[in-house]
Amino acid sequence: IDRIPAGDVDVPVKGMPNGEYVMRIEQPRGEAIYYVSANGSPHLDRMRVRTPTFANLAGLCETLKGADHGFHGPEREDVVKMVREFVECHI
Repeated sequence: IDRIPAGDVDVPVKGMPNGEYVMRIEQPRGEAIYYVSANGSPHLDRMRVRTPTFANLAGLCETLKGADHGFHGPEREDVVKMVREFVECHI
């Protein structure tokens, strides 16, 4: 914390933003994508965030196809482990 520069964290936007911006960031579970579209007014047209967890859900669904979903017995623990591998908020 001592190395964080001094100053405001929440800085107001000046002027009227116009255009589009895309930012890609590598995170522990994959790539996050941020998209902003503005039309020159004080309000944004669109803001979208694609998280790695969302992108990994298709793989999780494919992985769970062969699993026992009865949640009775040792197979239940296997399903829990598989979900934890894909969905970081459960870790």
